Amino acid sequence: MIEFTAEQKFKIIKPGSVYYFADKDYGLKESHYHVVVNHNPQNEDDLIVVYSSSKIENVLRRAQSYKYPSESLVKVKKEEYESFTED
Repeated sequence: MIEFTAEQKFKIIKPGSVYYFADKDYGLKESHYHVVVNHNPQNEDDLIVVYSSSKIENVLRRAQSYKYPSESLVKVKKEEYESFTED
């Protein structure tokens, strides 16, 4: 495996990049796709990503517990994104 410094990582991350990992800080035990949504992640202090899950009820429950607005949730059908195996 190749190891990168934090500086190197931010140089290769681009808006719309997709990564597959388990975010243990957010309580995710299974890996999920994460999409970078920053406009310019190389020059911003924070990296903003969104993750996807087929377990819609769990996502809705988590969103309610964190008091996320319902408008922040996006449902994507598997027909819309070929890498997804479920809605």
